Amino acid sequence: MRLRAHFKKVAAAGLTALSCAGAPGQVPLAQASSAPVARQSAAAQDHIKSHPARLAAFASARMRHWRSARTVVLSGGKSMAALEMEYPVLQGLFDETRAWQKRLGGTLDMSAAPLTAEVDVPEAGARLLFVSLQGPFFCGAQYCETHVYADTGAGWKNALDVLTGDDVYVSAAKGRVSLFAAPYSEDGPAAVEWILRGDVFVENAPPQEDPRSTASPAARGENRRSVNVPGSALPSSSKGNGARTSS
Repeated sequence: MRLRAHFKKVAAAGLTALSCAGAPGQVPLAQASSAPVARQSAAAQDHIKSHPARLAAFASARMRHWRSARTVVLSGGKSMAALEMEYPVLQGLFDETRAWQKRLGGTLDMSAAPLTAEVDVPEAGARLLFVSLQGPFFCGAQYCETHVYADTGAGWKNALDVLTGDDVYVSAAKGRVSLFAAPYSEDGPAAVEWILRGDVFVENAPPQEDPRSTASPAARGENRRSVNVPGSALPSSSKGNGARTSS
């Protein structure tokens, strides 16, 4: 019995040694599991080191888009009812506007003058419709909400709702459509670029240094109404003012 117990201990010790060392020519388990971690760490370091170059390339591309952009001129003169007939997609927006007017019209100035602009973007096979309601309730001291609709061949779809100043710009090249606006934040105005993907505009956020933070707020499904992006300031004087007109 004692001899049998002795052989069991020897066999157990041998199996333990094999599980740690592995078969001949195999990397030990502990060492093998650390290899992917080392590779991940090296990739993260490379990602961080390349951040200045990636950021410079991003800024250069965005500046090219900005310099080629044209001003969107929003004009008035049409009623909400007339615009609904021309663009049925606006019915939901105007129904909501009329509901606010009915609810608060007895106490506040709820006048709303719609300004619109339709822009053809043949480079991308798309049309863009811009709609902004002008009025004390619908605009702040420095901005109004601009609703952007895109038609890429399947009818008008709501592509972006964004707070903007007076100036909105569109740039297009090689199938890419960029939209620039001048939203306001606590730090002042800063131009932000949105890229049309399908029939939705998503924020073109700068590359992140941390590889775990590569997704932009829009890509993560967060509110598309981002009003500032670090390092996004563009020369606001190069485009001029007065993009909104009413008649």
